[in-house]
Amino acid sequence: MKTTLSHSASAAENRNSAYGKRKGISMRTIISVFLCSPLLIVSLITSAGAGQYSGLWVGEATLYAVSELQKVQANLAFDLSLQGFRSSEVLIPKNSIWKYDASGASPVADWYKATFNDAAWSSGAGPLGYGSTFVTTVVNATTDVNTTYYRRAFSVTDPLLYSGITISLMRDAGASVYLNGQEIIRSNLPSSFVSFNTYALSEPLTSGKNTYVQFALPESLLFAGSNVIAVEMHRSGATDTDTSFDLELTASIDKPAVATLVPAKGEWSYNESGTDLGATWKEVSYDDSGWTTGAGKFGYGNTDVHQGIPGQDTVLNFGPYPGGQKYPAYYFRKHFNVSNKDEFTDITLYLLRDDGAVVYLNGNEILRSNMPGSGDITYTTPPLSKAGADDAWRYIPVTIPSDKLVNADNVLAVSVHQHLDELDDKSDSSPPTPTKSELPLHLILHVDTAGTVRLLKEVIIMADANENPVLLTDHALIPNYSGLSIKDGRLVGLRMSSAAFDYAGNSLDCAGGLTSIPQAVTCQIVVTADLPTNPFLHRYHKDHDSLDVNFVPIPSTSSFQEVYQIIRAISLNFSPSYPPDPRTTSVEAPPGWGQNSLGGTYAETISGLHKGQVSVNGFFKLQRISEKGALNE
Repeated sequence: MKTTLSHSASAAENRNSAYGKRKGISMRTIISVFLCSPLLIVSLITSAGAGQYSGLWVGEATLYAVSELQKVQANLAFDLSLQGFRSSEVLIPKNSIWKYDASGASPVADWYKATFNDAAWSSGAGPLGYGSTFVTTVVNATTDVNTTYYRRAFSVTDPLLYSGITISLMRDAGASVYLNGQEIIRSNLPSSFVSFNTYALSEPLTSGKNTYVQFALPESLLFAGSNVIAVEMHRSGATDTDTSFDLELTASIDKPAVATLVPAKGEWSYNESGTDLGATWKEVSYDDSGWTTGAGKFGYGNTDVHQGIPGQDTVLNFGPYPGGQKYPAYYFRKHFNVSNKDEFTDITLYLLRDDGAVVYLNGNEILRSNMPGSGDITYTTPPLSKAGADDAWRYIPVTIPSDKLVNADNVLAVSVHQHLDELDDKSDSSPPTPTKSELPLHLILHVDTAGTVRLLKEVIIMADANENPVLLTDHALIPNYSGLSIKDGRLVGLRMSSAAFDYAGNSLDCAGGLTSIPQAVTCQIVVTADLPTNPFLHRYHKDHDSLDVNFVPIPSTSSFQEVYQIIRAISLNFSPSYPPDPRTTSVEAPPGWGQNSLGGTYAETISGLHKGQVSVNGFFKLQRISEKGALNE
C-alpha cells in the first residue's frame, strides 16, 4: 500500500520559520512519503543533472526459494600442525658438554667465577665420571681423584621472563654448585669449610648413583646475557672407586608460550599411488625416500569456500575416475625434531581432514577422526560420514600427552580416507526448494550519472547550504550539513539502513552498470571473519571462535582462525516486465514503472556456510527516492 501526503506552499508558510525555510525544497522537488512495509521512505525527486537511472533506490528483495548446490561432490583434503605449550625452558639440558678438571690438584682459587679462563680444561658430554657403566665421559682412568671440577657457560635473554629455576643434579657422592660465583647448593657435604680433600658425607646406594635430585631456586640468581654454573664433585672416601656427575637447569616460564613443532601448510612426504601399503608404512623405520614431497594443504576437488581461494596447494591424483572409482586412502609422513620434550606440558595437534583420518606418532596411533572407533583401520576402511564445510576446512584441535614425543627425531604418519559416496563423484544440483514463508530484505542501491551501481548498507539524507538533498554514507560529513525532517521540534537527517547487506566499508561497488532495461548487476559481499554480522562470530562468548564441540580455545599466538569468511555473490537482473515476481502472472505495470520504479529477479550464491554452495532465489522492487547522482557531495 502507498500513501502520498501533499504539502502546499500555503501550508508550509503556517509552519515555524525553520521548517518553513526547509520547505523551500518543495519548490524544486516533489515531496512524498510512502510506506513500503516495513520501511518508511521519503521521496525527493529532482530533475536537474541526472542520468536516466541515477539516484538513490530503496526497496526490498524478497526471497522465496533456496537450494544447496553440489550436495555430493568428491573432495579430499589434509593438513596438520603440531604445537607445544611451553611452560618451561631448558637452559642446560641433560647430557650436555662440560669443561672439567680431574687432575686431582687443588684448583685456582677463583675457578668457580665467571671470569675464570677454563680454556685449558678438558671437555666431554654428561654423565661424566668414572667407575660406572652409565658414564658417557670418563674423566680420570686412575679412579683415585678425590674431587673433580666442572664448568659450563649458558645464555639467558631476560630473567624476568621466568618465575623460578630448577636444578636437577646427578651426584655421586657429594656436590657443591655455584651460579655466577655464588654457592647455591651443597648436597651430601659438610656444612663447614670444604676443600678439595673433603669427603662426601655418605656413599649413595647403587640404585641412586645415576638419580637426579631436584633443587628449586629463584630466577633472580640469573643474569641477562652470559651465566656460568660450576660444580665440584667429591667422592665418599679413599676406597670409593666411582663417581658421576650430570646436571640439568630448567627455567619456569612466567607466561607460558606456544612453540610450533610442525607448521601448518608445511612439507610432507606422501603416497598417492592408490595401493594398499599394509601396516609398516607408519613405523619410524619405514623408508619413504621414494615418496613424493609437497606442501599442504593437500587434496583435490576443493575450493576453500571460506576464503574464496583454491582449497589445496598440492593437488593429489584422485585415481582412475571416470572409468573407475577414486582412491579410498592416501598416506602422509613427516619427520620433526624435539630437543627436550620435558619443556612441554601439553601438545596440541591441529588436524584438517576431509573426510576421515588416522594419525600415528612414532608408530603409535594417537588419533582417529571421523573413522570407526574400534577395529583395525585398513586402506579401504571408509570414514563414518562425509565431511561438511565446517569439518573440511577447520583445523580440529586435539590435545595429546607430551610423553608421546621422543627427544631427537619424531615421525608423524597419517592416512586420509575418502567416503564411499564420494568415490564415484556424484554431483547433484537440486532444484530450488520453496521456503515456508517469504523473507523480505531491505535493499538500498545508488546509481551515479555514469550508471555505476553501489550497494549501500546505510545512507543519511541531509541538506546542503542551498537546501539541496545530499546523500551521505560517510558519518564524518554529517556536521557539514543540516537536516530535512522535523523531529522533536528540530531538523534531523533521514537515515535508511539495511542489516541484511553488511560488509566492510561504507559502500560496495557492483559490476555491470544500470544504463538500460533489461540489465544485470552483480555484487560480491565478503563477510570477513571480524565482521560483527558474521554468523560464526559471537561477541558474548570468548571461546565461540573454536568450532571444537568442547569449546577448546585456540591460543592467541596460533595462526589458525576458526571464524570463517563468507562470500555472498548477488545478482540483480532488472526486467521491464511487471510484476517482477516470476511466479505471478504478468499484469499492467503501474505508472512510473521503468522510470522511478524498477524490479526484477534476485539470485544469491552463498559460499562458506556449507561444503557446497547455497543458492537463494527471489525478486526485488525498488523505488527511486532521489535523482542525486553522487554520494557525499
